[in-house]
Amino acid sequence: MRFEDLLEKKEAKQIYLIKQLLVAGGQMNVHEMGEKLFFSKKSIEHYIEDLQHLLQAYPCQLTYDGAMITFSKKTHFDLTSFEKKFYFESPKFQILWYLLEEKEINPIQLSQQLLISESSLSRKIKELNQLLQEFQLRIWQGKLLGEESQIRYFYFQLL
Repeated sequence: MRFEDLLEKKEAKQIYLIKQLLVAGGQMNVHEMGEKLFFSKKSIEHYIEDLQHLLQAYPCQLTYDGAMITFSKKTHFDLTSFEKKFYFESPKFQILWYLLEEKEINPIQLSQQLLISESSLSRKIKELNQLLQEFQLRIWQGKLLGEESQIRYFYFQLL
């Protein structure tokens, strides 16, 4: 399972953007970034704006001058902890965590907890079922179904 699949498209692209900047030594031309990520300049600018807000709590800085994107970090910046924040806050991860703790989904309670509609919750569960096929598991009628050993293996891989 690719853990990026647990993220929304926007969050996955934001993390990928940061990783590309790190690989490039911290600086990249916006057009070059657009070609690597298959983004328009406008999309990149939008992602940068969102990332600048998110990165304020971390010892790093993302700047954009209209042509160059620069990512500067202090030595104690931990990309892994930044990335984990995205995963732990993603609705799909939250659903899986809820299932681990509660053993059964209460759709009304979970949708209120995640601040999403019940139809969005249903859509997220369908997406999770596609990811869970790799482990011969699925979420059916609010429960995670499959062999106990596969469920344990899945959560071992997830956590």
